[in-house]
Amino acid sequence: MRNKQLKILAQVSLLVALALIIKVSTSQSFFVWGVWARFNVAGVASQMVPILFGPLWGAASGAVVDILNFFISQPPPWLPHITALEMLSAILLWYLWKTVRIEDKHLKMFTVLFITDVVYTTLNTVGLKLFTPHMQGLSFGLTLSVRLGVAVLVTIVKADVMTKILDIYNKHIKDKA
Repeated sequence: MRNKQLKILAQVSLLVALALIIKVSTSQSFFVWGVWARFNVAGVASQMVPILFGPLWGAASGAVVDILNFFISQPPPWLPHITALEMLSAILLWYLWKTVRIEDKHLKMFTVLFITDVVYTTLNTVGLKLFTPHMQGLSFGLTLSVRLGVAVLVTIVKADVMTKILDIYNKHIKDKA
């Protein structure tokens, strides 16, 4: 049992490191209709954790990625509610992955990611509007629609990549771990 947990910890650690590398090196912010939006595909690594290893590993890795990202890239102040949201979205992702009954793996991945990303983006935007002073004057509807549009575009890419990663994991790594 201990050996299996160590192997899971090693795999989760690799996915956390990959998520941080992707987040720090590829995160792009841009200005759309007066709203800052961020294009980030780090979810490819961090959202694989709850799918592969369950909600506890997913929630823990989501918190670790969020906190370490703050120390590495120094974005605006660390917001604890965003860390909590990362943890809750990992649990939601795991729950949806286990309960959604769609045979096509790619369609299932897209559906689960779409629901999770829409919930996450909506709650994240509400939190930013409430707790971040520079967001106070912007229209909530405009901010949310721009951020949701970006989230849907990113979700399309993530679903494709994550389906391929899941296939590779199931074929080459899962039985050996």
